[in-house]
This record gives sequence, structure tokens and C-alpha cells, in this order.
Amino acid sequence: MENRIIIQKIGLKVTRANLLVLEILKKSPSPLSAKNIWQKTKKEVNLVSIYRILDKFKKAKIIYEDSIDSARPEKIYHLSPSHHHHLICQKCHKIFCTPCQVKIKTPKNFTIIRHQIQIIGLCDKCQV
Repeated sequence: MENRIIIQKIGLKVTRANLLVLEILKKSPSPLSAKNIWQKTKKEVNLVSIYRILDKFKKAKIIYEDSIDSARPEKIYHLSPSHHHHLICQKCHKIFCTPCQVKIKTPKNFTIIRHQIQIIGLCDKCQV
């Protein structure tokens, strides 16, 4: 679906900044932080505006926000059609997404709200 239509459908104005942030997220094969997105805009959109846009996109449920770990407290953002988990390269910190295949048996008196799994390893480039 065209970015303009997506932005209109969620009730936002079609601005250059909204279009640019959505395009960057669409083209990225892995999740990005707000700072990564800001750098990819070549700093054309100010960082505060990027956070505001990401918050609006998150509320409209067109992007997902995740935290990787306490050592890396910044949030990451991505488009994803379904719940998934992250594989993180310990050396270069590249993040890969993998579909969730977790089935958890819980006690009758417990309801899972969400879960998050992170697997640390080495990507192809860093194994050499």
C-alpha cells in the first residue's frame, strides 16, 4: 500500500516527515532506533519530531516498539505483520527478526500479557 494512503488511513496529515519516516521503516530489514531513523533522514527531520511521529505510528498500530536489553535502553521500531523475536549479533549489534513459535503452558491463575525473547550470537560477517 502506498505510504500516503497508509498515513491518511490512520488519520495523520501527509507530511514530508511522516512519509520519510514510514519509508525508512519500510526499507529497513531490521529494527531501527529513533536516532538511526534520524541519521537516515540525513538529519532533515529533527529528532524530537521523529519521536513524535514514531509515537503516533505506534498508537495507530502500524509499527511496533521494542526494547532490546538493559545494556541498550533505547527503543527500537519496526514494521512487522506479526509478533516476533530478535537475534542480536554480539559483535556488530545487528538485529535480525524471527517469527515467534513459542507455546507456553501457564497455570490456570496466570494470564500472559506479552513475552519477549532475545537470542545473542554472531552473524555471518562476524563469525569470520
